[in-house]
Amino acid sequence: MKKIISPILSIALFTTLILLFLIHFQRVDAQSIYKCDNEKHICYKNSDGKTIVKSKKYTIAFTDTITSIGFVGNRKGKIIGIDNHGKELFEVYKIDNGPDCVSDGLFRIIGKNGKVGFADTCGVIVIPPVFSYATPFLDGEAKVTFEGEEQKQGEYQYWESNQWFLLTSPNLLNHSMNEMATSTKFDTPTLTTEEKHKVKELAAQAPDSIKTCFSFLLYKWNYAITHNREMLLSSNTYSYSKLPEFHYLKSIGKQIIPLIMEQLIEPSNFHLLVLYEAVQEDSRKIVKDHTGGEQNRAIMNVKRWLGSK
Repeated sequence: MKKIISPILSIALFTTLILLFLIHFQRVDAQSIYKCDNEKHICYKNSDGKTIVKSKKYTIAFTDTITSIGFVGNRKGKIIGIDNHGKELFEVYKIDNGPDCVSDGLFRIIGKNGKVGFADTCGVIVIPPVFSYATPFLDGEAKVTFEGEEQKQGEYQYWESNQWFLLTSPNLLNHSMNEMATSTKFDTPTLTTEEKHKVKELAAQAPDSIKTCFSFLLYKWNYAITHNREMLLSSNTYSYSKLPEFHYLKSIGKQIIPLIMEQLIEPSNFHLLVLYEAVQEDSRKIVKDHTGGEQNRAIMNVKRWLGSK
């Protein structure tokens, strides 16, 4: 088995694969819904007693209380992830006739293409379904492949492939990026709840293909940053633009600006300012200097961008 430190395949190939598979990203709010007894169909109600989910197409409920995501089984034998409004998010990988177990904060999902990806416990797809097979994450790594076939040995099944490689958990990458940010923390200007909501609303309007491509290429760029000694030792985030993964992100163009703004809501993502400046064609919308460092400047750029909407 090969352990890959840098991407095993070209980013161009990843981009092509991702653009073929449109995945809808859905974040949910904090409302909880509760399974209720009903002999005829699966039913969920909110705390006010209002029925949120009532469908004869579901035959089993694996989750009693849904705050962000829950699992139900349909009449086709598939396990579906639904949010706390009853919206279907994606098909969940099945293991032992139940939903895939959460490991390292992630579980496997199945795309409409039949490929395997990963989602988190908030119901957000963090790694699009592009793999023929993937093992669960363990200690920050998952074994994945783009080829092979399923084999059976008695009552057991396994996947056989000659080209496996290791994928690093996005949760570890985020932790690394947060650690990198601690040395440059300042009193950051804050965004109001309304401003954050507006940013997320505008980001949600981006085409699904752009969201999926951006999410995966951002993952690859962050991976490259945290696994490159020169980048880690550099105090200048503009050095991150030297990485080839950056240029693939930049090539998508200004369509990713709302998605960049959504990332900049989190102070630790201030390194995305480099990308924002590269794709923003109107220099008047860029805050180039601000007292307090790059985290402050990131928030001020979000505010200026919102002000132009």
